[in-house]
Amino acid sequence: MLKHRIRMEVLLWLAVIMVIAYIDRVNFSMAAPIVMKEFGMTAAQLGMVFSAFTLGYTLLNFPGGFIVERFSARVTIVAIIFFWSIMTGLTALTWSFISLLIVRVAFGAFEGPMIPAITKLVNAWVTPKERGMASGLWMAALPMGVIIGNPLSGLIIDAWGWHSVFFMYGAFGILITYISWRLIRNRPQEHPRISTEEIDIINTSIHRHEGACRLTATGSTVMQLLSNPWLWVMSIIYFCAAIVFWANLNWLPTYFIKARGSSLLKSGFISVIPWIAGALGAFFYGWLSDHFGKIRAVWLAIGFFVMSPFIGYAVITPSLNVCLVCFVIAVFLNMGCLGLMYAIPMEIFAPADVAKASGIMLGWGSFSGIISPTLVGFIVDSTNSFNAAYYIFAVVSVLGGLLSLPLIVKEKARLKEKIYSSVIPLQKTEAD
Repeated sequence: MLKHRIRMEVLLWLAVIMVIAYIDRVNFSMAAPIVMKEFGMTAAQLGMVFSAFTLGYTLLNFPGGFIVERFSARVTIVAIIFFWSIMTGLTALTWSFISLLIVRVAFGAFEGPMIPAITKLVNAWVTPKERGMASGLWMAALPMGVIIGNPLSGLIIDAWGWHSVFFMYGAFGILITYISWRLIRNRPQEHPRISTEEIDIINTSIHRHEGACRLTATGSTVMQLLSNPWLWVMSIIYFCAAIVFWANLNWLPTYFIKARGSSLLKSGFISVIPWIAGALGAFFYGWLSDHFGKIRAVWLAIGFFVMSPFIGYAVITPSLNVCLVCFVIAVFLNMGCLGLMYAIPMEIFAPADVAKASGIMLGWGSFSGIISPTLVGFIVDSTNSFNAAYYIFAVVSVLGGLLSLPLIVKEKARLKEKIYSSVIPLQKTEAD
């Protein structure tokens, strides 16, 4: 991988883009208390502003893959970064609750097709045996964005005020737009610096893995994809993983303060530790699926089943240290499962459908981001405890594991189909 470095450069840059994307997501949470006071917003209005991003993001997740197929991954990513940077800068110019709400919805919408575009590029740029690692690499960028973004944004706001953080990130985003256009190409053979040897390695391995028939397939329509039961299975599995992710992302610091009696400073420190584990889990779990076993869904099922008891016991144990260890293991496995959920569609669906299927799957995951924080808040208000919420997430994790089992059967069938197609070309472009 290091010898043939261009595809590693592309993968690393995709990870950088995702780090920046998540820094731009969390910067508002750091500025929120000041903005709330300045605009005279209620807590309910601030909650609506938080949800506004996810609403816009979800709406463009679903058609995101089709947008990528229509305009190409490179054009889509560059346009996304440019327009989300404009929206970031415009956030500093808002003057009221309504104007802020509109900008945050637009910000989320412009970012909506990002992950389908990245999935499309990963599918084209890496060998099949590198897909788990590659998907885990950019997935690891999500918690890294949180880890970097919160303190960095806090320092900027403290030094120059809340407007400055959005102006600075917006201007930086324009620079990232230009660099992305220079570094990214839709296919390896389009890159000006790649060697013939590396192109041959990538293309030959993909051709052998997929078979000529799947590579030349034109792709499915919306209705064809929606009628494919495996898309729904994967969407529900992703929903199960994402609802746990969003709960931890939004509530972990508050949990350590209210349920464990931690100070604000201590909570801020210890709540970062699980996300460091999550970054490692996303990458390492994908690497494991590349090197041990031929069926990635096996690792997915293991991750869900092992994660479940740690989620439940994290809120039962009276020990803060044991609680933290449980959350570290749970977030490690949760991020690992989320990363695999972008490698497995590359095995199940034809290449022309990977971005489309990933976008629809992502949309359901983003929808869980609307439900999860509200669900936790409602349960805490009703029971004065976080326990019931995390018991639910433990059960949801078991459901994700159970649904992963038929996915193992499907992936095994696809593997046999690929072996057969290397000898006798398939007559069908997609197995249903």
